[in-house]
Amino acid sequence: MASRLRGLPSGPWKRFTRPMASVAHRVTWRRFIDRSSVQLLHVQFGDKAVRLLPMLNRASLPLVVTFRGSDINCASYSEIRRHGLRKLFARASLCHFVSHDLRRKAIELGCPSEIARTIHVGAPPHAAHQLSRPTSRIEDCQFYCVASLLPCKGHETLLTAFRDVRKEIPNATLHLVGDGPLRDRLQWVCDSLQLGGRVIFHGHLDNEVVISKLRDDADVVVLTSQHDDEGNQEGLPTSLQEAASLGLPCIGTDCGGISELICNGETGLVVPQRDPARVAEALLQLAKSPRLRAEMGSAAALRGREHFNLENFYVQIAACYREAIYGEPVVAPSAENSGTHSVSV
Repeated sequence: MASRLRGLPSGPWKRFTRPMASVAHRVTWRRFIDRSSVQLLHVQFGDKAVRLLPMLNRASLPLVVTFRGSDINCASYSEIRRHGLRKLFARASLCHFVSHDLRRKAIELGCPSEIARTIHVGAPPHAAHQLSRPTSRIEDCQFYCVASLLPCKGHETLLTAFRDVRKEIPNATLHLVGDGPLRDRLQWVCDSLQLGGRVIFHGHLDNEVVISKLRDDADVVVLTSQHDDEGNQEGLPTSLQEAASLGLPCIGTDCGGISELICNGETGLVVPQRDPARVAEALLQLAKSPRLRAEMGSAAALRGREHFNLENFYVQIAACYREAIYGEPVVAPSAENSGTHSVSV
């Protein structure tokens, strides 16, 4: 990533991937800071930054913190977490949020608006997919959901909706890609809803395999995320970004940053959370109209290239770094470099 951040001073870049829980890790980190020409610290995930605050406070360097979802959403359920976040906001030079929804919630929790920035994380570019089977199929439409099997992903809502879809399209198939603690329960739900072999649990797959399956087999990608009892919800779902970059229409709920990814009625469909009837209606609408799927898929790919690409992300992160180090104001990338204005000041 460092090589992509043009306009920044050259020098050592180091990524610490361990939690630095041991004394040895903290000593290594401190020595690196003391002996190098590091000018800025960037911590991924707010909850990690809160735990590292004692070390971050001893390093008198500009600090950028990236918030991705649960590190903000769960904070509203605990006074201890809110207190830790307020201390972090006071220490941070800039806070980066992956969606406008997260930024708004952070400001409600005490983040000063003048240091809060929204930068949509970009997805790697993928060539528009050339399907190896007919794009006009209806009777055997293939739906894909790529998500960990967790309460906040709303799989039970999706399975209930899919039961209604099969009443009209019996040979449709739902593919669940991902694993998690709810797998046994979701398999039981499938049996209870008599979904037979039309729901396939793929488990965890490497990203390259997921991309290949979406490119070669998927007609529609769906994500029925919801707020769960612990405050978890979506930040900016990578699975929907990947699907859009492949030219696939998406269905998502009005949860977190999903509505920032999907333009309802243009690149896909946005439905209410925990509403199986509306999810089923959206699934059937796309399943029965290959032309609509193609139009929305093309629009999704175009929007992804213009608004959610990695080059835009690097440009805007570099602008945040310059502001944190030198005090330069963040300026959105020019039109020739980017089609987005996703930095919120």
